[in-house]
Amino acid sequence: FLFFKATGKAVVEETSKLAECIGKTRTLLRKILSEGVDHCMVKLDNDPQGYLSQPLSLLEAVLQECHNTFTACFHSFYPTPALQWACLCDLLNCLDQDIQEANFKTSSSRLLAAVMSALCHTSVKLTSIFPIAYDGEVLLRSIVK
Repeated sequence: FLFFKATGKAVVEETSKLAECIGKTRTLLRKILSEGVDHCMVKLDNDPQGYLSQPLSLLEAVLQECHNTFTACFHSFYPTPALQWACLCDLLNCLDQDIQEANFKTSSSRLLAAVMSALCHTSVKLTSIFPIAYDGEVLLRSIVK
C-alpha cells in the first residue's frame, strides 16, 4: 500500500516505481511460463535412485510457484477487463503463430494455464471480459498506439 506523504512528488515517484516493478515482474513471469522445457530433461532413463530427476522436480516446483504468483497477481498485472481480454487475445494469437510456424521451442501452454486459472477466480466477472459484441482487434490496436 502507498501512504500519502506531505508532498505529492514522493507519492508520484513511489507510484511510478511500483508500476515499473509490477511491469518487470509480469514480464519475467510471462517469460518463465512461456519457455519450453528441454526434452532431454524430460526423458530420464536408467535412474533408479532418482538422482537425475531431482533437477526436474526442482524445475517443476519453480514453475508451479511462478504459476501461483502469476495467478495471484493477475489482477495487478491486468487491472481492467479490457486489459485482461487483450492479454488473452494476445496470448492466443502468439500460440496460433507458434503453431503455424511450427515453433515449438517456446511453449506458452503454462502461461495460458496461468491466465485461464486467473480468469476462473471468483472475483473476475467473465461477462465484462468476454462481451458478445466486443472487437478485440480494435482494442489491441488502440493499446499499441
